[in-house]
Amino acid sequence: MPPHAWTLALGIILLVALEAVFAVVVKALHRGPATARASLWKRAATWTAFGVIAFTVCAAGRYALGCALIAVAFAAIGELGSVVRAGGRMCATFPAQVLATAFIVAAMAGGVALGAFALAVCLATLIGLVRVRANDALPTVAAAAYVGLPLALLVTLRENSDGFALVVITLAVVSFCDVTSMIGGLAVGRRPLAPALSPNKTVEGSLLGFGGAAVTAAVLHAAVTDAPLLGFIGAAVIVAAAGIAGDLSASFVKRTAGVKDFGSALPGHGGIMDRIDSLLLAIPVAAALVFAFWPN
Repeated sequence: MPPHAWTLALGIILLVALEAVFAVVVKALHRGPATARASLWKRAATWTAFGVIAFTVCAAGRYALGCALIAVAFAAIGELGSVVRAGGRMCATFPAQVLATAFIVAAMAGGVALGAFALAVCLATLIGLVRVRANDALPTVAAAAYVGLPLALLVTLRENSDGFALVVITLAVVSFCDVTSMIGGLAVGRRPLAPALSPNKTVEGSLLGFGGAAVTAAVLHAAVTDAPLLGFIGAAVIVAAAGIAGDLSASFVKRTAGVKDFGSALPGHGGIMDRIDSLLLAIPVAAALVFAFWPN
């Protein structure tokens, strides 16, 4: 087992228990739309299963993480491509998936030569498999970069000496912010945060989400005690804010295409892309903070 695995696991179990109590109280008070309350347990079950799988894969090392993220990238880009096409733009899904794979393989390889080779292979695939018109190339490459680059950064982050803890904490901060925002929005949400993009997201829920991120950082801080507690909590709130921005940016893509969810693979959540959209901006921010302030 990686260092601090049990510390992180126990901390996450405590956080899940706190969120469960929060959800029970909200359901008991009958706050928020009935449909949203009814889906709470389905969402919670999917979220917990996703978390267990993510924790296990992160513990297995960078190669296991990279392979899992390639599968995630393929599914997410498939959903994203369908939504982009529904919005009237062309997106060549398979070449975008291959190009995203190149980014992740390069991060797994760690070596410049092998990474450059993987990138060259995927660029050749992109050129060879698609007769892209000029106005179709940008959505294809943008989809690959939007999904593939953040996931590749997560593999790179795993290579830090505290990589396992940092990856798990990043995922936990964003996830608990998301869950706390949703449940908090049901409980006390009044003012829409961005009604044109996400009608159900509220200012009050988002503020509670920041609180959830701060509590997550405080509980899991024991796994990385070299970091000052207040600075660690502050960084977690910044990452959580990036996660909310990532959620809203994905909502913009969906609203432009006139769809509610990217897919239906995950009960209560929508598609894979709906589950990872917050991470696609949060991961680069977390990686930037680690590379700037954390020793290797």
